[in-house]
Amino acid sequence: MPLRMLVAIPDSAELDAAREKSNLIRTLEGLEQQVQIAILEGTVTLNRLSDALLEQPFHGFHFIGHGGFEHDRAFLQLNSEQGDAEWIADDRLVSLFANHPTLKLVFLNSCQGAQTSLTAPLAGLAHRLIKQGVPAVVAMQYAVYDDAAVLFSREFYQALFKGQARGRVEFAVSHARNRLLGEFPGERDIGAPVLFMRASEGLLFNVAAGDRLADLPLARERITAPKPPRTPIGTISRNCNRNVRRPRVQSLKRLWSSRRPSCPDSNESSATAGSS
Repeated sequence: MPLRMLVAIPDSAELDAAREKSNLIRTLEGLEQQVQIAILEGTVTLNRLSDALLEQPFHGFHFIGHGGFEHDRAFLQLNSEQGDAEWIADDRLVSLFANHPTLKLVFLNSCQGAQTSLTAPLAGLAHRLIKQGVPAVVAMQYAVYDDAAVLFSREFYQALFKGQARGRVEFAVSHARNRLLGEFPGERDIGAPVLFMRASEGLLFNVAAGDRLADLPLARERITAPKPPRTPIGTISRNCNRNVRRPRVQSLKRLWSSRRPSCPDSNESSATAGSS
């Protein structure tokens, strides 16, 4: 049974999604019979994403787009039925993945998908996905620049499917972060990617060495008893001057204010986001 991965790329401004998509396809060259990718792009609505997750037994989900975090709630930018940008709150998003029978990995290559709250326990999209039963989630804990996001994605999948420790998500994250350290020394992009795990170990996919992949993907029942969500600690910070790069984030308040006469208060904005 091949591993199937769904890649969602909503229409978004100011993102180099085409390069990340191309890198992902090139990374999996030679594994076409073992790893199959379904790409959902263009106008990606919540309903369209829900339908896609039902069509096949997907084992991985990769999101390329904008994210945000406000008032102890996380958001991803999808599209409305008219093709406009629409911010979807975390409670509506996680319902798509709750108790999913085959999904083992969610990769949110967007800003603030891993951000947590100082006042609300286990708030945030990554935490909520783990709580709903997803074994492993890779996400960014704050705004990340586009070139760093693209590099991390490429190196992560290269290590996960072709590295010496193939199949182990924690080694793939460590390798990709090391590459960020080499390419962007002293910048906080190094500490942006975070791994959240429900599984007791990082071997999500049993990718055997040789010409074929044996037992791919690893049976869900072999992912043993869950542990509480945890995040790696420690970041590297040095002073380093580089050219200014465009961040992979948009301000929710700026988008809201562009549609309304003034910025909404916290209660009103929460209601607005929840109903979008």
